[in-house]
Amino acid sequence: MEAAQKENHDLIGVVFLDDFSYRLRFPSYKIVSPSSLIEELDLCYNYSRHYCNNPKYWFEGFVSLQSSIDSVLIERITHHSVWDEMKSLSGVRMKSPPLTPTTDLESCVFFLVLSLCFSPLMYFLSQNVSREKRKLKEVMKTMGLRDTAFWLSWGLLYAVFVLLVSCMLGLLLKNLIFEMSSFSALFLLFFCYGISSICFCFMISALLKKPKTTCFAVFVLIFSFGALSLLTLINLLPAALEWILSLCCPFAFGAAISKIPIYSSNTDTVVPTATNEPVLALPKLYHVFLIFLLDKYGVPYPATFFLKKSYWRRSGSSYTWDAPTNEQNHGNIFSDNAEPVPPEFDGKEAIRINNIKKTYKVKKMETEALRGLSLNIYEGQITAVLGHSGAGKTTLLNILSGLSQPSDGSTTICTYNISKREDMKQIREMLGVCPQFNIQFEFLTVKENLKTFAKIKGIPSKDVDKEVGVYLDTQANRLSGGQKRKLSLGITFLGDPQVLLLDEPTAGLDPYSRHLVWALLNERKAGRVTLFTTQFMDEADILADRKAFISRGRLTCVGSSLFLKKKWGIGYHLRLHVNELCDSERITSLVQLYIPAAKLSGQRENELSYTLPLENLNKFPDLFSDMDGQTDLGIVNYGVTMTTLEDVFLRLEGDETIGTEGEVWLQTMCVAAVLPAQVEKEQDVLLLSDTGKATMKGTELWKQQVCAMARMHFLNLRRDKKVWVLTGLSCPGLCQKYRFTLMCHMEITHCFPVLVNIISNAFLHMFNSAARLHIWSHAFLGVSLTHLASCISIPAFPFLFLPLCAVSQHHYSKRSFVLGEVLGLLGPNGAGKSTTVNMIIGETDLTAGEMLIKGVSAVETEEDTAEFLGHCPQENALWPNLTVKEHLEIYAAVKGIRKEAAAITINRMADNLDLQEHLKKPTKTLSAGLSRKLCFAMSLLGSPTVLLLDESTTGMDPRGKRQVWKTIRTILKDKDQGAILTTHHMEDAEAVCDRVAIMVAGQLRCLGSIQYLKSKFGKNYLLQIKVKGLEQGELLNTRILQMFPQAARQERISTLLVYKVPMEDALPLSKAFSMLEEGRSALSVWTEHVKRLYMCNGPVTALIPD
Repeated sequence: MEAAQKENHDLIGVVFLDDFSYRLRFPSYKIVSPSSLIEELDLCYNYSRHYCNNPKYWFEGFVSLQSSIDSVLIERITHHSVWDEMKSLSGVRMKSPPLTPTTDLESCVFFLVLSLCFSPLMYFLSQNVSREKRKLKEVMKTMGLRDTAFWLSWGLLYAVFVLLVSCMLGLLLKNLIFEMSSFSALFLLFFCYGISSICFCFMISALLKKPKTTCFAVFVLIFSFGALSLLTLINLLPAALEWILSLCCPFAFGAAISKIPIYSSNTDTVVPTATNEPVLALPKLYHVFLIFLLDKYGVPYPATFFLKKSYWRRSGSSYTWDAPTNEQNHGNIFSDNAEPVPPEFDGKEAIRINNIKKTYKVKKMETEALRGLSLNIYEGQITAVLGHSGAGKTTLLNILSGLSQPSDGSTTICTYNISKREDMKQIREMLGVCPQFNIQFEFLTVKENLKTFAKIKGIPSKDVDKEVGVYLDTQANRLSGGQKRKLSLGITFLGDPQVLLLDEPTAGLDPYSRHLVWALLNERKAGRVTLFTTQFMDEADILADRKAFISRGRLTCVGSSLFLKKKWGIGYHLRLHVNELCDSERITSLVQLYIPAAKLSGQRENELSYTLPLENLNKFPDLFSDMDGQTDLGIVNYGVTMTTLEDVFLRLEGDETIGTEGEVWLQTMCVAAVLPAQVEKEQDVLLLSDTGKATMKGTELWKQQVCAMARMHFLNLRRDKKVWVLTGLSCPGLCQKYRFTLMCHMEITHCFPVLVNIISNAFLHMFNSAARLHIWSHAFLGVSLTHLASCISIPAFPFLFLPLCAVSQHHYSKRSFVLGEVLGLLGPNGAGKSTTVNMIIGETDLTAGEMLIKGVSAVETEEDTAEFLGHCPQENALWPNLTVKEHLEIYAAVKGIRKEAAAITINRMADNLDLQEHLKKPTKTLSAGLSRKLCFAMSLLGSPTVLLLDESTTGMDPRGKRQVWKTIRTILKDKDQGAILTTHHMEDAEAVCDRVAIMVAGQLRCLGSIQYLKSKFGKNYLLQIKVKGLEQGELLNTRILQMFPQAARQERISTLLVYKVPMEDALPLSKAFSMLEEGRSALSVWTEHVKRLYMCNGPVTALIPD
């Protein structure tokens, strides 16, 4: 060092702080001080090393030394040499107008504040509009929630957020940038803008319903008006136009921010306030006005509402109802298809529906959901609306609850007209609505959900605790599907509503829970109105006083169970379980000897089925007595059931398999598993079993899958009307050599070192290194603070460092599943059925134990399971904008089916599952049953070795269920395939399952065939009798207990008598029927029918808790 000084050589110091940070020490006269940010333009009149500070970095060797050290560090870290690239750096002076410090602030501060203030806005919009999309807000409004309460709750929440951010931004900008401005002025500016932005968001979310569309629209508006505000810097806008544009809060805010530096540079005093703050108050007023106009009761006004005469001319006259005649009341159906209403219900019409029509328009296509439907719903009765999937049941309930408006017709609820907005407030105060989807806030616990909705309905919080069960402190998103449904029902019953509108209330519930819901509805029937839809015909038969059948938007018939069964029923079903000694001709002759009109409806190896007319009930005891006496007929046992509403439904839908295929309901008496009697034709077997073979492998399959997924994304983008935004591309490795030119303004002092550092870090990033080379100086401290402000402005930021987890425990024992069988998993809600399926497909990790698939651990075969598994999840996994056919085509391509074979397979599946007329419909227009059927069809594609069906028939009508059962049986017939089926209903298990596993609280209670389970648990018979009134029921109850002393009553529904009768008291059945017929004649009480006498189902008994 001394020798260098003697020779007048310059000394340069390099100080390494760590492996990636270092400081360069140059003599003070060689380079400029780090505190000097802007070049003094009056001194730098000639771009040379003597007069300008900027080129000193280049001429004095700073840049050369920096690039050399960086290249060495990069090579040491990444093992890639960048010496050639770093030594090729060149510098160019950019010729542009000079910049001043004030102008620099004017161009940078606006975008800085913009990025800080608008990031949370997008989060808010996504959250708010997604809830709007789920209709939670509208359901809460049907419970009495006021518009002002809803919007004010969100407004106050975000006002607190705006207050905190405004204080932080005011302090930050006051100390770092706007030193001449007052804190109060900056704070007031930010706070007023934040409140205006909240109102602006409310207005946009009320106008647009799609979250992504709304967020993009707000971004465009904010950015456009914010950029337009920069024109105020050069005074290009007239004053009048500036005030008009200031009605949009982004313009007013941007104009105010851009003018603060001007005031700061022209005065030595503190800026008192921003001139646009009063203008920021104006947008709040008209935004709030538009919110309440555009967001009325879930049916917003169209964009041109103020141009329509109907908006300005309101009728002041009250609504009058012209009571329709009996024929008019039931629309287009014939008078003999509608049962007259009993005289005691005259004048008790609580809901009057008159010629309601509803048409949905999608582009140029129109779909008629309701076609002139008329119906009266009476107080004190429970009315069920039945029909096939897509019949219009949900549309009808949406109209009654105010979630949708009819295209034509009129409806009143307790004299209030649903088409008049001023009447909807009174209607919703008396409504309790349970929509088809579950209503809950998933981030709240069950108790918090109930308390939230209770406060909306005006109920004290202390009363809610009485209605909450065992899952009080469980978050709603951790509940099973059935538990969420029970939570939705509990929310509906809060506040004791006068009118209940329930859309498939028991869908997804286990049998025990369904019975509890039935009892609750029956207890609340008096003095109230209950209207519900269901796909369970037994539920409608037991619970409803009147049943209305809808088909394709029209009312086909309405009446009581007795009326419907007498008119469309086929009589009693007699089923005989026989052995190999059976002589079917002798048995048929014996049956027809007593009942000549009896018909053999089905025959298979171990079962004979007969239909017996209703009028021959008195001949049953003699027939059964003779059958018991002839032991050589080969009859093991037998059972009889009356016609059901399912028979009525199938006959109304034109199904010819009534009483034959799928007669495997809970009513069966057979100990053996009951399978359908109809034998499929060979042609049907070929059509149904051919679900396409995965013939593609390797690269060919990979190419087809890529094309299929690309097509799916393209269709989603095109139909969602999104804007294609180029966010940036990265192509490392495409270029082998790089040459860089550093272009700097002469006024920016430290430009060259900063650009070299950026290039060095870019090389590190290219070679996938997490290390970074840093240049740090106190002059850039404010940048870090702005990044911190951006993070804190995100609402979830404080909780990102607190990972939350919940542990739920399921117990499983060692069980195996083999090919060639269908294993049914039955159990109550939350038993662990869906968790088991999710572990098989790898969606849920195993906490302990091991699962083997094809003899190999499931963890090791996770990537290969898709080749042989077909999965139908519990919740529909569908793209709303894609059609049914496109879904099937994409899944077929992913499964490796060739295009030609896929087209044939899709047509066959559509024919057999009644999806042909829906192939071109977007899935968002499908009913719940049709959506479920589509998911089932997709799981079959590719002929998977194992089918995993998680409640595959939920929401389907009886005909759809039979189609699914038949498809499962046919596909698995004589093939090396198998299936696991989860369900709550024994009818599903009896229809298709070879073995059934009963799960309770994550453990297997029992496992075996249907015959084994019935033999183990079926020690009783169930007797069901339906009567007309309460008094007759009490008399008959006394008589039944006299005939069967050990009988125990099960149901607590007044008009339905259900008894559990021990086998020793009921056998022989001929004696039991004789006693029942004698009792009916002796009492002279008109009962509807002896509904069922069948063996108590073992699996159901196992499900009911002690």
